[in-house]
Amino acid sequence: MPVAMSSSFPDKTAVNLRFRPHTYVAEWCCTAASVQNVTGEWRRRRLLTLLSNSALQSRRRDGLLQDVLLSDTRETHIAADPLRRIAGEYLPPYLPGELEIARIVLGTTPAVVYSLRARSDRPQHARHPTRRSTMHAKNVPRALRMVDEQGSTFTFEPPTSNGTMTLRELIRVIDSVRAGHIDFHPEHVPFPEALLEEGAGMFLLFDDLLNFVHISSLVYPELNAFYRIRAAFWLRRRNSQHARVRSRPEDRLAKQWTEGRL
Repeated sequence: MPVAMSSSFPDKTAVNLRFRPHTYVAEWCCTAASVQNVTGEWRRRRLLTLLSNSALQSRRRDGLLQDVLLSDTRETHIAADPLRRIAGEYLPPYLPGELEIARIVLGTTPAVVYSLRARSDRPQHARHPTRRSTMHAKNVPRALRMVDEQGSTFTFEPPTSNGTMTLRELIRVIDSVRAGHIDFHPEHVPFPEALLEEGAGMFLLFDDLLNFVHISSLVYPELNAFYRIRAAFWLRRRNSQHARVRSRPEDRLAKQWTEGRL
């Protein structure tokens, strides 16, 4: 599905779709790198708050920093607040050298988490490959994988990337996702909008729908802004039932989008 040259839709916020990280390790920020592979959504958000405040006691965050909690620890952690803490904790374990490059969280109760991951296709000779050794090399083929906690089947294009992707390329991958558990998903509808359509079927209000699909990345900081703009655009178009007196900029863009000129 095509996207615009400099941003997805007319908006004051410019999104650099040409941005390409030189590595999939979120090394631009030590906090981001620390929580990049933490599966639990509640733990990730809590850690981002705790790690940004060095004055807080380190003991309060030690037990949260593991990427994947051990079974007994996980059950104890979830039991304290099951509806909030369970989201993401049962995602499949990471493959050797695999990193999460984007995640989608649905505003259900409990939340539903989709994790898009990448790993190097280069054979690993080290007994314990590190994140840096597997994801720093330029032009190394990376295999992509989408997972959720229900073991759903996902397809998307392309399934691999040669080196790191630009933000535009990552968006195309996310848009192309097809999930086996979604019964009705027209070919021309991107995956995030298909999820929004499911939310609309729950009769959510505008603001709740706008926050229903949260797409973020610790490797691509502008990914969330892009999809926030697009969700607002989709909701405005969906809620508009009457003919407009004049053509809006987003209408012209939508026409160009449909005609494949973007």
